[in-house]
Amino acid sequence: MKKKIKVFVFVILIIVLTVFALYFLPKNTKINIKGWIYKTIGVNTIKGDEPKYDVIRLQDDYITFAGTKEDVLPFANKLISFGSWLESNDIPFLYVQAPHKWPQNYDVGNNHYAKQADDMLSALSAAGLDTYDLRKNIDGLEYFFKTDHHWKPETGLSAARYIAEYVNEKYGLKLDSAIYDDENFCFEVKENIFLGSQGKKVGKYYAGLDDYTIITPKFETDLQKTVPIMGIDVKGSFEDCFHDYAVFDNTDVFTASPYVFYTSDYNLEIDKNYLTENDNKILFIRDSFGCVLTPFLSLSTSEIHVVDTRFFKDNLYDYILENDFHLVIFESNPGFNQSQFTIFKENKVE
Repeated sequence: MKKKIKVFVFVILIIVLTVFALYFLPKNTKINIKGWIYKTIGVNTIKGDEPKYDVIRLQDDYITFAGTKEDVLPFANKLISFGSWLESNDIPFLYVQAPHKWPQNYDVGNNHYAKQADDMLSALSAAGLDTYDLRKNIDGLEYFFKTDHHWKPETGLSAARYIAEYVNEKYGLKLDSAIYDDENFCFEVKENIFLGSQGKKVGKYYAGLDDYTIITPKFETDLQKTVPIMGIDVKGSFEDCFHDYAVFDNTDVFTASPYVFYTSDYNLEIDKNYLTENDNKILFIRDSFGCVLTPFLSLSTSEIHVVDTRFFKDNLYDYILENDFHLVIFESNPGFNQSQFTIFKENKVE
């Protein structure tokens, strides 16, 4: 009888301590504990504040948000109008389809991203606009962080090469795509320092921490990075312009953002390269995937204006007409953030 009482008291004590921990421990500690429990008991879907923020375990500790299904036709119609307006002004337009972390043929959960990308490409192609599908070269979990939906810096470097090669073939801009060979760069890996957007929801024990790679050209570079809204105007090497070691000063993985080591989500950034043999001027409209893409594109382009339409408040059409762009590129991932498209006008006319 006494033994049963001791067991009962022990169980009650464990329950009380657990309740205490869940209510009174720091928020991030509670997230870590819950994430460890979820992993231990094999929970593969962790509910978020909204269904689109449910965290889904794919495989091998890769996690991502569930997201929501989107009707891409309204977005496509805006891009069709925009692309047609550009071409009416003799400015070539290229749509670049970035991949999603969820591989195209991966059938775990509700993978709607492949169809959304296919629908966008089909609509734009049917309207006669040029498209390039990066998923032909980049499709698989290994190209992405485990705890974040973004691709790794190494993937951004590869994407820059693929885009440069396509632009050369299609538009004859003569970007130096050969520089993107891995042998031309140093790769420094900082281990276990990055907890991505999904990782912050489930803690560092559910899927672990990600490494982050610092990529540095071995060849000579002479660049200038200007971000007017931030008062940034830096001239020097690639490292001077695009390596921000200050992001590593914050060692709290729940608040640190190493992903913006190369550049951030600025409304407008102008990158000039003083050592290229071409004089090409490109407007690159991007989403957050561009943070580890456009800095590398600057290595092969004389001048690249980078616009994030989620934050750009000026008249984009006027900005284009005020500059002499050889090509306008629009890049988006299949999640299709609606705010990326609000700046575009349907049925745009002169």
